[in-house]
Amino acid sequence: MLTAEAVQDLAAAHCQGRRLYIGTTEEEGKQFIVWDIGAMAARNGPGDRDLIAKVLLASTAAPGLVPATKIDVFVDGVCHTERHLDGGVSQSLFFRPPYVCPGSSIGRGRKDLAGTKVYIIVAGKLYADPEVIRPRALTHAAKSISTLIYAQTRGDLQRLYTVCLLAGMDYYIAAIPPEYEASTSSNDYNPPVLTSLFEEGRRLVASPTPWAHPPPRRGGR
Repeated sequence: MLTAEAVQDLAAAHCQGRRLYIGTTEEEGKQFIVWDIGAMAARNGPGDRDLIAKVLLASTAAPGLVPATKIDVFVDGVCHTERHLDGGVSQSLFFRPPYVCPGSSIGRGRKDLAGTKVYIIVAGKLYADPEVIRPRALTHAAKSISTLIYAQTRGDLQRLYTVCLLAGMDYYIAAIPPEYEASTSSNDYNPPVLTSLFEEGRRLVASPTPWAHPPPRRGGR
């Protein structure tokens, strides 16, 4: 699907000022890495299309289910092979605003971020549905990891909300509503289940009020 035409479209959008960032987690260094996909497409070097494909694969590599993607990086002319996984291992959600060092002349004359609209789409619910858990060690471990992921998502939403408040940006969030009967497993890749979830997202977007403003409350729904 990542054709030469698709890469050209990415490059054109980047030159128009639009940005596409994808996050991965470097497995061995345990670092969250942000990739500027549009800049890669605009650069259009000999290996950039393959690099974009590897980043896309890495960003979908769920730990324990899909092997990490190997990506070669060069530091001082020396090639190092890194192993990259789903960025959600480090951060469920991220926002990369322009950053200028204090005293730098790079940002002079540019508009600040006040009034910028930040739209956040959560690909699921904000809280897991209650369920009866079978008394098995692996089941308990899997459900505990799922609980951590939900909590991390809500923590990231709170962090982004704070950034928006400090910078004067407008904060909008959309997520699957709590009344929707979703699968209790985050690793359920059954096509009918995913199609139903996708259609619920489509219904939400087409509704009169698709966006909420405050982040989820701590310790409650």
